[in-house]
Amino acid sequence: MICATPRQRIWHNLKASAFRGHMHGAVLLDKALKPLRPCILWNDTRSHAEAAQLDAHENVRTLSGNIVFPGFTAPKLVWVKANEPDIFEKTAHILLPKDFLRLYLTGELRLKFLTLRAQVGSIRVHAVGPMLC
Repeated sequence: MICATPRQRIWHNLKASAFRGHMHGAVLLDKALKPLRPCILWNDTRSHAEAAQLDAHENVRTLSGNIVFPGFTAPKLVWVKANEPDIFEKTAHILLPKDFLRLYLTGELRLKFLTLRAQVGSIRVHAVGPMLC
């Protein structure tokens, strides 16, 4: 007996789907959309020092509309760059866990604008995004 892949079994008769999930988990993928390391979840505080450094930058709160928490994505990426530089260099995409699940199940790489806004922390993402990078 030949079994279908999970994607084929799930999507065979399915007409629609929706994905919801918690924010600020970081799934790092390479160019081939393969995970480079286990996901760093929102409640992981290993990047507390990086968060404090980022939060100390002049105007970061004004530009982002928020303080910088260790659970946010930016300090996690700074931590990965410092502690796992080979992983950081290979990172081509950063997804939330729910978006990675969507990718796994559908093969489609998609993000909602509201997801991006929540990751950056500002409704003014179009105007300030380049300044925060």
